[in-house]
Amino acid sequence: PNQKHTRLLRLQHTRPTTMLKNAGPGKSAGTVALDSILAATDVLHGNVHRDFILPVTIMRVFLSCNVEDVQVETKMLLDDIIPRVREAARSKGLDVQFFMPRWGVSRQLAWDPFYVELCARRVADFQRTSCGIDFMCLATDLYGCHVLPTRIAKSEFEELLAVMKDEAAQKALTTFYILNTNDVNPCYVLQTPQPSATAAASKSSGAASPRGSKPSQGTPNLADVESVMINGLRSAVLGYHKAFNKAPYFSSMLDREVDEGALPVRVTPGTRLAAFVRHFKNKEAITDPHYVDLDAEGKFDTQIQVRHDRLLTKIDDKMRDRSYQFKYEVDFHDGLSLKRKEQAAYFEAFKRDMTTTLLDSLAFASDALYKFREDPMLVDILHHTHVCQEKAFPFQGRPDLLRKIAAYLSKPSRNTQHPFVVHGSSGSGRASCVAKAIVTFSEAQAHTVTVIRFIGTSPESQNIRQVLRSVCLQITRAYAKEWKDSLKKISDEIAALTDKLAVSTQIVQDEMVAAIRKLQLQLDFESKVHDNYDDLVKELPVRLQLASARRPLSVILASVELLHEDYHPFDFAWLPAELPPFARMIISIPSRDQYKCLQTVQEQIGMRADSAHFLRVPSLGSDEMSDLVDSILLSSKTRLTVEQSRAFCKSLTSNGLMNLLQLSLL
Repeated sequence: PNQKHTRLLRLQHTRPTTMLKNAGPGKSAGTVALDSILAATDVLHGNVHRDFILPVTIMRVFLSCNVEDVQVETKMLLDDIIPRVREAARSKGLDVQFFMPRWGVSRQLAWDPFYVELCARRVADFQRTSCGIDFMCLATDLYGCHVLPTRIAKSEFEELLAVMKDEAAQKALTTFYILNTNDVNPCYVLQTPQPSATAAASKSSGAASPRGSKPSQGTPNLADVESVMINGLRSAVLGYHKAFNKAPYFSSMLDREVDEGALPVRVTPGTRLAAFVRHFKNKEAITDPHYVDLDAEGKFDTQIQVRHDRLLTKIDDKMRDRSYQFKYEVDFHDGLSLKRKEQAAYFEAFKRDMTTTLLDSLAFASDALYKFREDPMLVDILHHTHVCQEKAFPFQGRPDLLRKIAAYLSKPSRNTQHPFVVHGSSGSGRASCVAKAIVTFSEAQAHTVTVIRFIGTSPESQNIRQVLRSVCLQITRAYAKEWKDSLKKISDEIAALTDKLAVSTQIVQDEMVAAIRKLQLQLDFESKVHDNYDDLVKELPVRLQLASARRPLSVILASVELLHEDYHPFDFAWLPAELPPFARMIISIPSRDQYKCLQTVQEQIGMRADSAHFLRVPSLGSDEMSDLVDSILLSSKTRLTVEQSRAFCKSLTSNGLMNLLQLSLL
């Protein structure tokens, strides 16, 4: 792809709201903002390896409910509550997203294991990337539909089949579950139901209908087959005496979502969760399967009610902040309707409580994030640090390259130095190699101020003028204490010269004028970060002079070739040929490109590409490729068989590009 397309791809794949790998879920907007401010301070002082959460401006809400019995509430939510909340969010510069996993979803898709896993990932993602409430539960007297486990361990599945007495269930299970040998722990995976397989399984099973539902008439019924498999698995589990987790075979989808969305340990319980629990006063007398769980005889199912009560207890235990928990008691009159006067008070209270809860969470998030609206540079610093950590985390191997980069960074001296150039083919992993070296170096040299920019991954890193200005501003902030100390030293010099004015001589007067001029320059130091490109080119070397033996400085500019062509960045007039003492600078560029970056940089700094200040990142070798494949797959708990790995690596050996390898594994 050409340069513009490459830049667009980089921007589209930027994830500015992703939480870093070790940060705990469930922090409130205020905690996230505070952590981010502290993290920005640490990053300014060189702690690139610190874990933190990026501030976000979107409230993402996962709404868990049984769609069958909350039709009226859902319509109220879609028609009235969500539009009002979104309008309020826009007025505060925020946004709101809702995810309702089973609204408008067919039975076939609800069974699809990929969709089920998508829902589970959404719960986890919303915990990490929501600025306010991330999980809301609408619980009723209906426990909900029972679902099949999407994955069953290989040994467990085979042992359950061995003790299972229902042949129809055995045949259905072996039809819809297949062995996945690419999982780190081999397991049987539920397959997406196809009409042919459903028809065969339905015919052999006798099509026993689920509890409380009408039997199917003639056509293959997915619910019938699912019921046969669920009952077969439960019978086998109850007759199986080996100790293992039996909950997945008896829980409903609502129960699972509550476990994933509400029960993980949270820093601020209650402020991220909201629960709305509706009870019918006469539920034991209800015979409509859409509102309560019924047994095979069509009566109120007391066994399922035990599990339902246990679910409500779990929700109640987690909701320590009772202001986010609401309970309602409603009279049942052939269902629910907005037209019934007896139920009008409930609907009015539900609408008021949900709207108020969401608006309060938005207001709290807006107040907590004010710091980042006033100072967008903090967000930019955290963003590039996050990109650095994200690129470094999966990096494997190449110790010789990392050692050479670390050697350049770890030996700042009183002598001047040249920039360090990392180059290689596009997609060879230049930026990831630099990121890994920086994170590793930062852990060992936390006193070094490290300024990082991954070009093209943020709005402030599109052209060279923006990059130079943001780099100068960050250096100035990082060395604010040194600037104040220098200011005090100059002020003391002026005070000493003032004492000599009584015996004023021309020399003393000249010294006074020079000191005052120096003081004025220091006072204007931060405000003098101009917008003009030519001024910034002159200013960068001045800022680099702030580096000291006590606090060295490293400036990292990765993927320079992605700069926009504004201000002619590829003449590299902005790149200092020499650096002041204790300052280091690394840039990464392609070995060959349309701008001839490598040749121009050699001319700019007056050194050949085979010198110690140039490091070429070669394409991946077969051994490195195999190790990287294992590392990437291990992060997703999958693996390749020996035959698959051999064939895969052979197909990529011709170019060995890291980016192509990672795209192939997605």
